[in-house]
Amino acid sequence: MTTTVIAPPLAPSNAPDPAPYAEHAARGSGDPVHGKALFSDVKVGCVRCHRIQGQGGQIGPDLAGIGTKYGRPSLIEAVLYPSRQIAEGYAQTLVRTSAGSVLAGLVRSETADELTLVDAEGKLHALRKTEIDARGWANGR
Repeated sequence: MTTTVIAPPLAPSNAPDPAPYAEHAARGSGDPVHGKALFSDVKVGCVRCHRIQGQGGQIGPDLAGIGTKYGRPSLIEAVLYPSRQIAEGYAQTLVRTSAGSVLAGLVRSETADELTLVDAEGKLHALRKTEIDARGWANGR
């Protein structure tokens, strides 16, 4: 097994420019009801990894009280560029198997013979280390 950086899929070339959203967020006062609805929308994706007040995914940090820990510019950047800064202990691991599939998730456990990842859907993937062709991090750590 080799340790390498496995590049994640790139954002679609037709992805909207985030600058107008950042400008709007910096000027506006925010709408907590709308924000909660967006956070909970599985198409947006926040709730798959993060939780607030015990509701949501288990692979990202709990975001309860996040607004008291960080200023508006940091929060805007975190929403528009969620993978730019990853909290300690939450770096996503990518694994390419000898069969050619690629799995992504957090390492839940590891022994000399086996690696267990939990993906964004909360599903556990137990892999024998002999089936792992390459292992790395999504953000190049």
